[in-house]
Amino acid sequence: AVRGGLYRQFLRLLVMAAILPSLLFGAAMMFSRYRSELAQIDARMVANAAILAHELDQSLLALQASLHVLAAAGERHRLDWNLELAELQRRYPSILTLIATDARGRVVGAAPASVAANAIGLDVADRDYFRVPARNGQDYISNAFVGRGFGRDPLVVVSVPRYRDGRF
Repeated sequence: AVRGGLYRQFLRLLVMAAILPSLLFGAAMMFSRYRSELAQIDARMVANAAILAHELDQSLLALQASLHVLAAAGERHRLDWNLELAELQRRYPSILTLIATDARGRVVGAAPASVAANAIGLDVADRDYFRVPARNGQDYISNAFVGRGFGRDPLVVVSVPRYRDGRF
């Protein structure tokens, strides 16, 4: 009986000596693979963020150029701002709202049409997107913020100064 008990105990130790290192090795391999996959995911996320940032920058530059073309046309011609802004919005479907203001910051045109009815006459003279171009004649691209006028969507505002007969 003692011999059978020693044999079973020896057998258990032998099985543990063979299985325990295998289990530990397997767990270490799984942890290593987990960390490697996390590093790959992190690298992909960094690359995707860089691509998205570049695409956003390019989109903002294209919009800025389009706004300059429209502002220059407005300097030479009397435009129907509601029509012109609606056309620009059609070309840039990700734009939620477009407005044109007079020199005092009153909205004189807007798109989409659903916004135009409430926007015309609105005073935006206190907003940075109006004040910066009015003060220094430079374009303005805001940081992201939550809108307070036509909804609560996260926004980035792009504005360019518009001149008529050399006046803002």
